[in-house]
Amino acid sequence: MIRVFLIAMVFLAMVNPGFAQFDIAGTIARPDQVAQLSILTPTCACYSNGDCGTGNCCYNAGTSSAYCAPCGCITCPPGPPGPQGPAGPVGPPGLTGPQGPKGDPSTVPGPQGPPGLTGPQGATGPVGPQGPKGDKGDTGAPGQGYQGPQGPQGPQGLKGDKGDTGSKGDKGDTGPAGPGGGGPNRCVVDKFYGYQPQTDDCRLIFVTTEVFTGNLGGSDQADKICQGIAEVVNLWNPTAYRAFISDISRITHSSVPYFNLKAAMVAENWNALISQPLNRAIRFDQFQHIVSAPFQVWTGFVEDCKGWTSSSSSARGTHGLSNTIDVWEDNGELSCSKKAHLYCIEED
Repeated sequence: MIRVFLIAMVFLAMVNPGFAQFDIAGTIARPDQVAQLSILTPTCACYSNGDCGTGNCCYNAGTSSAYCAPCGCITCPPGPPGPQGPAGPVGPPGLTGPQGPKGDPSTVPGPQGPPGLTGPQGATGPVGPQGPKGDKGDTGAPGQGYQGPQGPQGPQGLKGDKGDTGSKGDKGDTGPAGPGGGGPNRCVVDKFYGYQPQTDDCRLIFVTTEVFTGNLGGSDQADKICQGIAEVVNLWNPTAYRAFISDISRITHSSVPYFNLKAAMVAENWNALISQPLNRAIRFDQFQHIVSAPFQVWTGFVEDCKGWTSSSSSARGTHGLSNTIDVWEDNGELSCSKKAHLYCIEED
């Protein structure tokens, strides 16, 4: 090991002669021994490193013991700093350090970070409840449709209100006298044509052309049916007519004869009308036409279709036959869903 050290010293002395300040024993020479090593480093009085030549430094400058010696052999004062070298290349980034502890929430929060990336769209949620009804929108523009084909004819409408009565016509010529002279028959003729009779000694009774179910709307409504028909054909005093049904006590009884509209006497008076066969069948309608079959006429002397308010097939109503003189008021019962005529009779 010593041999290696000595060989290294000799090599340094050859490269840098000022470095050989060692004695033979290998120790560093004292300052007073440097003069003895003049062969390597001559002793000189110096005031700065420049007085010692290149590679040497001035030690103890400005004193009586100043000397020159190779720089670095003995601790020297630092020289002036050299110029700053260029910056080295940027090193690779270091490894990511571990996550730090959670911050204290009581401290002032840091600035808000940038928004994160948009996440994927979530699944469709369930349908919510129906909202409240919105405000009515503006009326849209009129459509541009085409007129459709004509529809089928609808059912017949209800009977309209009665029109105003027309002006009374001029009195016609007096017709020929009927059978039996100019008594009751002249009365019938006057009333049929709407004139006040010269002698009011007759009452009229006729069969309606129209037929009805058992639901007449009650007896009062049935009376109005007869009065309306009498007014339409211009019979004298049309409000005096009533329907010959059910409670006949509501009809004012007459002591004069009853005639059909062909001036044939049906009965001599009220009592004869309701208690014995007729003299002649009533059979003629408001137009003096014979009523054709069926001849059923509602009377209701036993059953009256629940007061003439029912058209049910299970309800019943008494009927007579207009072409007879014996069962004209009672020929049995009909279902109230069937249709039959009415007798209209003039009261006092």
